[in-house]
Amino acid sequence: MTGEAENTYSIGEASERTGLPTHTLRFYEREGLFLTPIGRDQAGRRRFTQAQIEWLSIGAKLRAAGMPLPEIRKYAEAGRDPRDAATRQLHLLKHHERRVRDQLRELELVLATVTQKITQHEKRASSRPDDAR
Repeated sequence: MTGEAENTYSIGEASERTGLPTHTLRFYEREGLFLTPIGRDQAGRRRFTQAQIEWLSIGAKLRAAGMPLPEIRKYAEAGRDPRDAATRQLHLLKHHERRVRDQLRELELVLATVTQKITQHEKRASSRPDDAR
């Protein structure tokens, strides 16, 4: 396939492939969250590469895991510099992993409280006579 142009996708196609709304894709571009610039066709419409779509999937997962947009931007910026990309990205990911683990611990405590309250209410509800329910 030497000499053939890489397949690219319109913003609508990129939205379908990633599950992200088109306005989110435009926002991510404005915010500098892509590893490489988004290409344009002759009419000025955005054209996304497969690599950019794959990056969107990673970025969306990081966002869903609670990574703030400024950190995702730093992660993308780090990926643009091949000299130390892996080291910088690893540092950002480890920092975020610690934050997610802290959130999980907090959620486990919240879940334990909710479970305890459910048990208490079930005991109260089952100990009442039928006519009082």
